Amino acid sequence: MSLFFLCGFLHDTLTHLSNLSACLQRSTITMAEAHSSLCSTQAVLKKYKTIEGPMMKATMANRYEGISLTRGDSKTLVTSQDKMLGRLVESMTDRFQDASVGVLCATKLVSFTNWPEPGDPAADFGDTELETLVDHFKPVLEASGIHVERIPDQWTVLKVLMYPEPQSLQKMSWFRVNRSHQYSCPDMLTLVDLVLSFPAATAECERGFITMKQVKTDWRSNLKSDTLSDLLMVQLSSPEIREYDPIKAVMLWHHDLVRSRRPDFMDRAKRVIESRVR
Repeated sequence: MSLFFLCGFLHDTLTHLSNLSACLQRSTITMAEAHSSLCSTQAVLKKYKTIEGPMMKATMANRYEGISLTRGDSKTLVTSQDKMLGRLVESMTDRFQDASVGVLCATKLVSFTNWPEPGDPAADFGDTELETLVDHFKPVLEASGIHVERIPDQWTVLKVLMYPEPQSLQKMSWFRVNRSHQYSCPDMLTLVDLVLSFPAATAECERGFITMKQVKTDWRSNLKSDTLSDLLMVQLSSPEIREYDPIKAVMLWHHDLVRSRRPDFMDRAKRVIESRVR
């Protein structure tokens, strides 16, 4: 019975850890999103010290999926759970301690999920984080011709412009904000673009090196740099197979020769295109 409880506990715990790992490996994740995911995962793990997770709760009953369970000594199991959860949270805190202070913590400013609820937002919301970011990136911004002294006022203007539409704030993207307010807050939005450009993880780089080893094998060691770059671009930046439409590539392959490959190819291609349109 104790082993069954432990399996349920591990299922609940590892589910959230695997979700955090998958989130940190996304190529489009920002530092603000990584910080939010880390904090939410730690909060769930701390909650499991006093409240059972869904799978753990299912195993606490006397029956599970029609099988009778005999309750044993759970004191040792509870002690082990608390110790494991405590060490997990402690290890995550030590591993990502830089994310809770300084510049990395201030990057949460660019995540709309961290903005106050609409209605009556604090007037000084984000001022401390903005000051930290401006002080850190001041040399880079000034070298690019940005008026750093205007950023605090533009930040206030941006908040006033953003909050009149509270229902769409959480669904807002910085791409839309740039298009709407690029003339009223240019220096502030440049700082936001700078923060968003920094990668939050090295997973994409690791995938690139692994893919390069798969493409440039011992039998293909003489690949030119341009050819290798094109092959890696296809491997890393192409859409998913289920989303890829090969018609354009096939047509390009067919027309890229002086002599036609198949006389009736065009007729078949037209029929395929017409069937998809229908």
